[in-house]
Amino acid sequence: MRAEKLVILVSIIALLMLAITPVAAKKTEMRAHANEIEKVKLDNQPKRKFVGSKKRRSYHVASCENARRILPENVILFQSKKDAKNKDIVLA
Repeated sequence: MRAEKLVILVSIIALLMLAITPVAAKKTEMRAHANEIEKVKLDNQPKRKFVGSKKRRSYHVASCENARRILPENVILFQSKKDAKNKDIVLA
């Protein structure tokens, strides 16, 4: 009886581990993708001080957390606030 319970318990643990593994892998993949996007943004435009969004028509300081959330296809880069204002983009 005890051995049967142990086999059942081990089977349940194995099934749970199989169910959790894809979720953990997906989270790791998403983190890697976010880090890759961040690296591309930083590597491609190290001189730019301001990052804007095409969709929201707003801009942020490049080091701002919100600037990192802008999708790469929506990014507009500016060297100064004046450049952003000339394109009718406002500070967020």
